[in-house]
Amino acid sequence: MINSTFSYYEIKPVGNIAVELDNNLAVATFQWESSKALLKGGTAFSAVQCAAHVWKKIDGDWKIIHEHLTNVS
Repeated sequence: MINSTFSYYEIKPVGNIAVELDNNLAVATFQWESSKALLKGGTAFSAVQCAAHVWKKIDGDWKIIHEHLTNVS
């Protein structure tokens, strides 16, 4: 979905990153910012968001199976 919205994006984590691991599942929570994103129509975009990723180990590889983002005001 992000590739259908942006022609270019660059994000970086800011602050603490917390990871909880239990066998083949992991949850990561963090805050990220983007100040160098470009929407497909050419409009510049910036954001700061809190994120939660749920990861699952599938066939030996870790995959994100769920993502939740919340805008920071």
